[in-house]
Amino acid sequence: MTANCNATEVRTLISTSLTDEDITSLITIADQYITDRGLTKSLKLISMLFTASLIAFKDYKSYGIGDYRENTRDPQEWRDEMEKVITETDEPTTIVDNP
Repeated sequence: MTANCNATEVRTLISTSLTDEDITSLITIADQYITDRGLTKSLKLISMLFTASLIAFKDYKSYGIGDYRENTRDPQEWRDEMEKVITETDEPTTIVDNP
């Protein structure tokens, strides 16, 4: 399965000390969630946002950058942004609490 995004792209949303390998493993989790939910639109952005939420959960020193610099370090804020993207693209909106 080809990943919907990569570590470099995720780093445009969130600053973290996690390695690219760590981020790539989190992308795999995010992409499996996308597959399981049957999502078909905005896959790259959803994958990036879900991965950012996983990073925020795993690395408490991480923080949003760029357009997301005003976000706190709370993983739920990343999930809320992901839900907004899903809703705007008419996709199912159920978000799991624990991937």
